[in-house]
Amino acid sequence: MPDLTTTGAVMSGARAYAQAGVTARQIDVVQVYDAFTINTLLFLEDLGFCAKGEGGPSSKAAPSRPAGGWR
Repeated sequence: MPDLTTTGAVMSGARAYAQAGVTARQIDVVQVYDAFTINTLLFLEDLGFCAKGEGGPSSKAAPSRPAGGWR
């Protein structure tokens, strides 16, 4: 990992998207988890669901919920 704000999701996400033939924009449901809040936000960024550095602001602007609505 190049720095502390980049997770393994960069590589694993790219590989998973390639295998599935989809992009983050084509995914309707995502569940990410880590015991530390910052990692969950970094995963969302590294998987392409928001721009780098925008995980916190994006989550605050459109909170995730079971009925959807985060993008």
